[in-house]
Amino acid sequence: MKKYILILLALSAIQYSIFSQTITNILVSQRIDGSGNVDIYYNLQGTGNNYFVTMEVNFDNGNTYSAVSGSFLSGNIGWVTPNSNCHITWNGKGSHNNTYSTQTKIKLLASTTSPNYFTNEFYNLNNNQVPAGWVMTVVSPDVQLAEGKLIAYVVDSYASIERTGIIPPSTTQMIFEWDGSLIYTYWGMRTILQVYFGTDKYIIISSQLAACNNGVSNQINIDYYQGANRTIILQTAIPQIFNNYHFKVILTPSSINYKATNIASGAFFFDETINIPSNLNFTFNSVNSIKYCVNATTDNNCWLDNISINVIP
Repeated sequence: MKKYILILLALSAIQYSIFSQTITNILVSQRIDGSGNVDIYYNLQGTGNNYFVTMEVNFDNGNTYSAVSGSFLSGNIGWVTPNSNCHITWNGKGSHNNTYSTQTKIKLLASTTSPNYFTNEFYNLNNNQVPAGWVMTVVSPDVQLAEGKLIAYVVDSYASIERTGIIPPSTTQMIFEWDGSLIYTYWGMRTILQVYFGTDKYIIISSQLAACNNGVSNQINIDYYQGANRTIILQTAIPQIFNNYHFKVILTPSSINYKATNIASGAFFFDETINIPSNLNFTFNSVNSIKYCVNATTDNNCWLDNISINVIP
């Protein structure tokens, strides 16, 4: 007999979020008719006319939550007027088929605005301004927005621009693209993509060229970090062909494709696909921050421009 989602009925199994409004008196009950439907009752209080309510679910005792698609939810979800008799029906069998857990927890969140979902976004830096909704962090003083690019000038300079958000439910791929330089430098320069999912877990995807020959100067790296612990997913050599490139990363729940093409000629520079090891605590649906970074050491400047995010359902 198939077993489906088991929602713990104790109040301790339910997490709720408090902003300027409150969600209280939460009651959860899974139906016993085999439908896999779960009834969730709650009170929404606040002084505003309405609030945007979303739901997240967790199957590992509260460590990692992921959003539940609105296509599997009905009732008082989305924009909700405060009242004391809210009811959500969750098609748990539909959203998480063949899932069984005795540690399931749900989280209801109420906000004054709709979620800050990642969308299909493109930004050039022609006006030398940080795009709206992004944050620029300069680690060393030799980085600035200039000449329509984010430029890391010489001598150990590093900076990033970051966009936080929520991955839309039912997303199957996220595609990241940017233009950047890997031109001549002795010690090396890098353009970097960092994808965060949670507070201490992230993947770093980077490429580096350098004129010095120390065995690791010309390579691409895909690394997984949990806290200070690093796991190398991919580390492979690339040709020492200095130029300006268009970079593209396709991220799925189980794999990463990383490629670069010459901006001028369109010729492929590298194209690598790697499966994400199943033993890593990678939760695609928990992606919550994207960083594009530049890093230069000596001899020449490193830049990036034309950044984009695409969300594929």
